[in-house]
Amino acid sequence: MKKRKAICIAVLFSGTAFSQVGINTTKPQQIFHIDGIKNNPVTGVPTLPQQADDFVVTAEGRIGAGMIDPTQKLDVDGKVRIRNTEFLTGTHVPLYVDENGVVGRSNALESEIAFFTSNATVNYGIAGANNGDEQIVPVNAADSSLNNIAVSVPSVGQVRIGVGGVYMISASVSPRLNFADDGDGYAYIAFNVDVSADGGTTWQSVSGGRPVFPRLGAGLIRAYSYTVPTIIRTLNVNDLIRLKFYRTKQGSGTTAVLQGSSFNSVALGSSYGAPTYTLSITKL
Repeated sequence: MKKRKAICIAVLFSGTAFSQVGINTTKPQQIFHIDGIKNNPVTGVPTLPQQADDFVVTAEGRIGAGMIDPTQKLDVDGKVRIRNTEFLTGTHVPLYVDENGVVGRSNALESEIAFFTSNATVNYGIAGANNGDEQIVPVNAADSSLNNIAVSVPSVGQVRIGVGGVYMISASVSPRLNFADDGDGYAYIAFNVDVSADGGTTWQSVSGGRPVFPRLGAGLIRAYSYTVPTIIRTLNVNDLIRLKFYRTKQGSGTTAVLQGSSFNSVALGSSYGAPTYTLSITKL
């Protein structure tokens, strides 16, 4: 009984003399401080490992768990678990966590999307287009109408992933072709979504197709459109994405022969409501 009275008197004396209460520590860092396993130093501020078992309440009413200098009403350094949560029946909004771990509501869209589009006309060199060289769709940072997943455009035509995860990628392209009066009267053009994991040194086609566009009149510019099949793919930080197209060949190696008719001009451009191109990157 005497021992209990002595402890109570000591705690009361500490609170009266210093306006701070320490449990398992003789040097409380806040108005109330528990050192769980008694590993705090007698002098100085506890190190981060020493704070891991601490619990504090500040004079401003902030609570810290696993740390001694909370900046929010509840500041936890470590994992948090809530048991037996109830289903909400009323109107509710999602909670978000920012880069500093602060939880709160946001007026940002729930969907995480980067969407690029343009209505500008893009002309390509006719020699390379007719030869079957790869033609890159010039995606620009200014073409972004929505971007809340931290993707960037380090160089024209390349989109860099800022956060690793599973993504859905969709794209469309609107070619404008002026056919020459040769071949079989069709354009055989492949469109691809490519991904690079080594900064653009090598590329892998992850989606695409080869539509066949008919010649509607030699020497006339005609507008066409193609939608690249949507894919779902795991991407890592700094992976690059690009859109490309090229005239296809039949066969391989030195015996490969260009397919279809050649062109007087090749361009991408908006027409009949279809934009020049679209590129949608959605984080799932």
